[in-house]
Order: sequence, then C-alpha cells, then structure tokens
Amino acid sequence: MDLPVKIEFSNNRYIKYTYDAAGTKWSKQVADNSKQVKTEYINGFQYKAGKLLFFPTAEGYVKAVYEDTGNSPAAYRYVYTYKDHLGNNRLSYTLNPVTNKVDILEENNYYPFGLTHPYNNTKRELKFDTAGNLQIMQVTEKELGFKYYYQEQERQNELNLNWDSFKYRNYDYAIGRFMSIDPLAEKYAYNSTYAFQENKMGLGTELEGNELQLLPWLTADVVAHPNGVGAHALGFTQGVINSVKGAYNAVTNPVQTIKGIGNMMVAGAANMNPAQMLTMDNTLGTDSFGTSMSMTQSVVNGVDAVVNGNGLERGEILGQISGTIALGEGAGAALKGASTLIKANRTTKVYRVFGGDAKANGFSWTPKNPKTVSNFRDVAGLPSGGESGSMNTAEFLIKGTVKNKNIIKKRAALPLDGNKGGLPEYIIDPKNVKNKNITKFN
Repeated sequence: MDLPVKIEFSNNRYIKYTYDAAGTKWSKQVADNSKQVKTEYINGFQYKAGKLLFFPTAEGYVKAVYEDTGNSPAAYRYVYTYKDHLGNNRLSYTLNPVTNKVDILEENNYYPFGLTHPYNNTKRELKFDTAGNLQIMQVTEKELGFKYYYQEQERQNELNLNWDSFKYRNYDYAIGRFMSIDPLAEKYAYNSTYAFQENKMGLGTELEGNELQLLPWLTADVVAHPNGVGAHALGFTQGVINSVKGAYNAVTNPVQTIKGIGNMMVAGAANMNPAQMLTMDNTLGTDSFGTSMSMTQSVVNGVDAVVNGNGLERGEILGQISGTIALGEGAGAALKGASTLIKANRTTKVYRVFGGDAKANGFSWTPKNPKTVSNFRDVAGLPSGGESGSMNTAEFLIKGTVKNKNIIKKRAALPLDGNKGGLPEYIIDPKNVKNKNITKFN
C-alpha cells in the first residue's frame, strides 16, 4: 500500500503514521518542535494524548469533555450530525448546557470537491470555562476534536497539511486530486491516476480512495425509471468513458489504428463507390468496402438506439458521440464503437409460465407474451404428464427483462408430451432476469 509513514516539515516538525496489515490507521503522531501529540484510532473510539475524545453513535457521536487539569472526562455529551446525500457533515448540534436548548456546534458548506466555503462555517465546541462551567465556545477548526467532514473522512489539518484521509489514499480537496496513484489504475486505463471520484461529481462518492461508488438511489432510479433523467445522465457519462477508452485503444494498438485509417482513406479516394473500392482493395490489400459497410450499419444501429432504446441506452450513445467528437475522432467512429455495446446491453422482455413441477427459477423463457398466444401449452411444448413424467400447470406468469448478452441460446421450443412446440424460446439463467413481476395466468 502506498500510504505515508512519515511526512517531514522544516524546523524538526513531522507527522508519523502507523497502520495494521490491512492499511487501517492505528495512530498519528504530530511533532511541532519539542511538542508531540499522539492520536489513536480504536474501532471508532478516538484518543488524543491518552484522553478519549469521542466515540460514534448512529446519530453522531458522544463527546468527552475535560476540565483544564483533568485527566478523566468531567462530562459526556451527545452531539448529533446532519449529513447530506453524499455523506458530508453539514450540521452538528447538541443541547446547550446553559440555555438547555438545542444549539449549533458546526455548520459546513462545501465546494464540489470538498473545499469548505470561507463563510457560513460555524466552529464551536463544548468546553469548561475558567470557573468550571460547561459552555459552548467559539474555536478554530484546528481546535475541534471531531474532524470528519467531507464524505465522512477525517480532515488532516495539523501543521497545515490540509488533506482528507481516505483508507487507501490521501486527498487534496483544494485541487480535487489524490496525492498518490490509483491502486486500481490498470482497471481504469481511461481515467487519470490521481482523479478524485473519476471526476463524476454528483453521481456518487469516493469508495475508500479506490473508485467511484454510484449513489444507491441513482442506481435504483435507473432500474425503476429506465427513461428518466437519472438513466440519461448515467448513460451519457458511460458513453463519454467509452469514447476515451476508444482513444486509449487506438493509441495502444497502432497497427489496427493505421489499418483502419488506411481503409477510410481508400474509401474516400474511391468517392465511396462500391465498384471502385473493391477494385482498389484487390490491388492494395485493404478493406475499404467492408469498413464503409460497417460504418453504415453502425450509424443505423446508433440511430436505432437513440430512437428506440431506453434512457440509459440513449444517454450512452449520445455521450459516446460527444466524447469522440471532442477527441477529434468523429461521430462515425463513435457510433461504430458504441453500436456493439448498445446491442449487447439492450434489454428484451421475456416471459415464463410455471406451476406444479415447474418452478419460477427455470431456464426456459420466451419473448412472446403468453397471454397473446393461442394454444400456448401446445406451441410452448410444456411438460404435461406424459413421457416427461412432470407437469407444468401454467398457473402463474413471470414477466421480466434480460440483457441480450445474457441470453444463452435462442431456439424454437421442442415438442414434448404430445405438444408440438415451435414457440420462440430463450435459454436464460434466471438470476440474469431483472424487474420480475408475477401474476396469475390460468
């Protein structure tokens, strides 16, 4: 793991870290000239200079409050935190010991990458005054004990370090970049190795400094509303990624790229005339005719995805077109690369009837709605108690969707137990059928 062990500053100042084998932080020791302070992390309980600072609760945390000369907490107080949809700590509040009313301790407002606004950021703390009275007092950010702000990560502001500490990497919120290379860089070759959250702000959160974690409600919304705004936005983002991947592949596969460019140059020289292209292909050993036909079909497929696809598909194809045009590859190249992906990920409605010996989680499905098919038992070749020795009573109907790439086999239903078969049948692993809805059939 590429985690810092010691960060050195001038004038004999440094910050030292210790971790366990899994990279979990155990302690942090800050040395400022002759003064050294150690913070320890023990399963959510946080200690500083040997004194308990706080421990977490479901609604926030419990703060330990000390008198100036005390080594044991003189009071414990519940502090409640209000977080936004990204997990950012926006508001902390507690019961004011003087007024006995709810009072704000902290208010935090953020720029998209986590830098806090220089205004409207209240910083107050529960402290004992010189007379021994517990009060809420104004403090600086460095004096706070609880420093978990942006996406619930600890803000490291000792010695003006000013970064957030994720599990696998440390993050500079002022510039929106990590301080070390992405440990999953090979998996995301299209992405900058120092990018925060793949630069997709608003679509999710950073998962432990490793990768983007989409917001659960956004993923659920795409499933529930495949033609909604969320699906279009998510699809558009993925389309731009596909275009960047295409550019990366073009650079890393120069031979194939040059061949493709050569084919397009020949097609252009022949003015897209099929006879001239075939003649020049035979002479030069190129495949301009095949390339042009593929491009034409890609345009057709891309237009079909935009017109007839769901929101995710439309967003993805439009995002890919936008990305490749921005990269100087042109809309044709975008559509060619995207059409295969769109075709594989397009969903198809499928149906299954079951009952008796036939269970809901079988592999036999059909794209035809059984309610619209006359003599369904006969054309579907359902088991009917004959040689098969089993009976599908067809009491229930499942309706669901499946991605084309998850269809194992397409065939006509086989004859069985005197039923002739012939209905289109798809062989599908039932775990790949989504959005299932079960109703009564017979």
